[in-house]
Amino acid sequence: MIRFKGFYSLVLLLISFVLVFALPSGAYSEEKPVIVEAEGFARKSSSGEYRTTQLARDEAVKGSVLVALRLFMDEVLLIENMDFIESNILASSSKYVLNYRILYQGWITHYDLPEETEVEETKETTASEGKKTSSSAAADGVPAYHTKVEARVDISTLKKDIKKFVFIEDYEVSDIEIIIFGVEDYKDFEEIKSRLLLVPGIKELSYKSFFRRKTVMTAMVTLPFNEIFNALRKEFASNFSVIPTGGGWGSGAETLILKPILRGGAR
Repeated sequence: MIRFKGFYSLVLLLISFVLVFALPSGAYSEEKPVIVEAEGFARKSSSGEYRTTQLARDEAVKGSVLVALRLFMDEVLLIENMDFIESNILASSSKYVLNYRILYQGWITHYDLPEETEVEETKETTASEGKKTSSSAAADGVPAYHTKVEARVDISTLKKDIKKFVFIEDYEVSDIEIIIFGVEDYKDFEEIKSRLLLVPGIKELSYKSFFRRKTVMTAMVTLPFNEIFNALRKEFASNFSVIPTGGGWGSGAETLILKPILRGGAR
């Protein structure tokens, strides 16, 4: 009887090996969740402040899924399929957002938003017509509650659901760290950030930490690390040295350092 038990254990082990190797090659190579930032807002609701803050948070969570979509979808393709995306993807944002944290929340008065006016509901008006939007902005401004979140999005599931209906070019999204030294002026920093977003393969940038003359950012990229490195060297050749660190050249280093080139060629 002991022999039979051993024989059946061996058979089950062999079956498990067959099942593992019979699976598609990409079955265990799911992409890591991506971390993105998004902001949502809601006008002051007649249902109360709590409801308004809820709506703003929900819009921010939806926005984080939209930011994640832009990492692997062309903008034209995104616009062409927006009806489907809104009803099938954004309407189920909680399916893709694994968790999030609030970076900022509070009231902001807008002077560029048209004012909404309540209309008494009668036999001639429907519930959907209960609010009307004027064509001109309110003179005293329109209060709106803003919420900004940092969300962790399940990009593998998101891609899988989009691919059921939309053909997209399949490439992996990964994150690298970019450390910028020696920049204190806000305008200079914004210029560097704009130039980084023009680099092919960099889809999204978010702040990780700030120190004096040192800023750490996370970049979501869709090209191999060495291609991003070469593109940054070309873009910043005149004023920055670009140094790869983290895992060693050729082994998937995850960090790029931008260090200003000092006058006279010193670094």
